[in-house]
Amino acid sequence: MTRRDEQFYQWADNSPDAVFVGVHGYFRYLNRTAVQMFGATCAAQLLGKRIIDCVHPEAEDRAADRELEQRVVARTQELQEKERFLQEILNAIPIPLFFKELNGRYLGCNNAFAAVTGKTAAEIRGKTVFDLWPHDLATIYHQKDLELLDAPSPQHYESEMVDKFSQVRQVLYAKNVFSNDRGERAGIIGAFIDITERKRAEAELAERSAALTRANAELSLAASVFHESVEGVLVTDAESTILSVNPAFTEITGYTAAEAIGRKPRLLRSDRHDREFYRSMWDTLIKDGRWQGEIWNRRKSGEAYLEWLTINRIIDASGRPVRYVAVFHDITEMRSKDERIRHLAFHDALTGLPNRSLLHDRLEHALARAKREGRRLSV
Repeated sequence: MTRRDEQFYQWADNSPDAVFVGVHGYFRYLNRTAVQMFGATCAAQLLGKRIIDCVHPEAEDRAADRELEQRVVARTQELQEKERFLQEILNAIPIPLFFKELNGRYLGCNNAFAAVTGKTAAEIRGKTVFDLWPHDLATIYHQKDLELLDAPSPQHYESEMVDKFSQVRQVLYAKNVFSNDRGERAGIIGAFIDITERKRAEAELAERSAALTRANAELSLAASVFHESVEGVLVTDAESTILSVNPAFTEITGYTAAEAIGRKPRLLRSDRHDREFYRSMWDTLIKDGRWQGEIWNRRKSGEAYLEWLTINRIIDASGRPVRYVAVFHDITEMRSKDERIRHLAFHDALTGLPNRSLLHDRLEHALARAKREGRRLSV
């Protein structure tokens, strides 16, 4: 026997635990505690016997139970570790996610789902949609679950949801059925995303699109009016540089768009108005944003013509002038007709001499003047 063997047997003899040594399934050594455990009074009764023959059936059952218990504990720990890892994965997903049993009771959820409801995962587990949501919404969710279970396939639909602040949110649901290890349907897994802002943006975009459509229609109408108008139209920038003219402008003035654009409106100016006239016009335009009246201008041919002119100032949001729009029409012929009618009213059609109407008109003026000045009048 070696020194190491002596030390082992010395330790085993004094150990309070049962210690025995077997070789090829037969006892070779037992300490006092082991002898007592196997129901003998001394080691000699057991040495040389098969170990399996000396194990009490109850002890064998207890050993098997302990082994089974250890396997169950190990398996339970393994499953708990997997469940913990899976829950961490679910909690890392930023969108609300949940899963239910076939009877509609929640099996679990992630932190995002719990945060939306204002409850903990433990409080949600075992509840139904009717326990968590308003009845009208819960009815919709339940009906959608039944449809999904009746025809299992990915399900997507938009609905509403009331969050923990009692605010109604627009959401998009995505659900499907999950199965167990035997391939049997086991429940429903689902998630939803908040699309409230997206729906609001879509509504704003639709409104803007409609407004743009209306604006385009108005612009189209304005462009049609601009081009089809019998009145001349001239548009300038804030510096009075011509930006655009319509066909009527060309017809009245003789200047084409190419000849007018980029130049100043003074190209139409005649010599029938002094500086004071134009200064007064601009003073009114700057003060009131509008000027209207008769003005003599000159065509490209050099011919002077009388027009009725309206100028409007267009300003931006800050109040600065950005455009001036002038609309005018030729009243030369109309003025000539008016003067002709007036002449015929006070002159003989054949001789052209003043008639009694002119005499009566002049007499009324003279009498009114004499009355104002306190003078006498004789005819």
